[in-house]
Amino acid sequence: ESTVTGHAFTPERVEVLKRVTEQAAISLENARLYADLRASEDRLRLAINAIPAMVWVHSADGVSEFINDRWQEHTGLPPEAASGARWHSVIHPDDLAGILRARKASLLSGEPFSYEARIRRYDGEYRWFLHRALPLRDARGNIIQWYGANTDIEDRKQTEEALRVTEARLSRAMQIAMGAELAAAIAHEVNQPLTALVANGYAALRWLSADPPNLLKVRQSIESIVREGKEAGEVVRRTRALFQGDRAAKIPLDINRVIADVLRILHAETVKRHILVDTDLEAALPRALAEPAQIQQLLLNLLVNG
Repeated sequence: ESTVTGHAFTPERVEVLKRVTEQAAISLENARLYADLRASEDRLRLAINAIPAMVWVHSADGVSEFINDRWQEHTGLPPEAASGARWHSVIHPDDLAGILRARKASLLSGEPFSYEARIRRYDGEYRWFLHRALPLRDARGNIIQWYGANTDIEDRKQTEEALRVTEARLSRAMQIAMGAELAAAIAHEVNQPLTALVANGYAALRWLSADPPNLLKVRQSIESIVREGKEAGEVVRRTRALFQGDRAAKIPLDINRVIADVLRILHAETVKRHILVDTDLEAALPRALAEPAQIQQLLLNLLVNG
């Protein structure tokens, strides 16, 4: 037996003391590990909260388990307001049905989730966010959790809208410019037969005024007037068909004839610009079922742009 400060230590007491000491050491080690784990979790939480996006974690069946501070900063709502179906209230009404469908399809298929929807800010303003999520799987491929982030894309959306408006204005300006060119080309084409009409009319008057009147020449001039008048009418007909508001029904269309009509309208413009239009058309093409005005407009746009 040993004595320490007057106390006797039997082997049994020594064994108990050893076990107590070992348990105390284990407890101290566990406490240290726990403290390290808590410190690591705190650092991770700080890092996640510093990310400029709403970071969230859902269970395998889509139940909210965590969301970082960006949620509360943007919506003004506490974290628990992101659980269940309560997050629906901050989604723009026009976007809610779409994001719910996409989310449900992702949960059923296990495929990554991606959708653009607006989230209401604490002041009532809606901003566009890109909602994305990826599944975390175990070794067997089963989904354990969903990790997601909502990223603010409002600036990108505004830029896209500004670009769309600019493109629309540019397109309108191009249409106006093209309309001016077409007006000049059509005026020139109409002017040609009208000029010929006037010239043949004066010629017929001169032949009638001759002594004796030259009726053969008068007849020839009148026949030219009729011919040029028909040509002027054909120009008007083609132009009306090209720009008519009400589309005609689809008919079997001779595309070569349509090309010839469009080239006739643009003839004055191509001559003015010293452009030679060379055609290589297959004569035996089958008729295509189409609306003549639409095909004419298409070819006209292609040629003018070219």
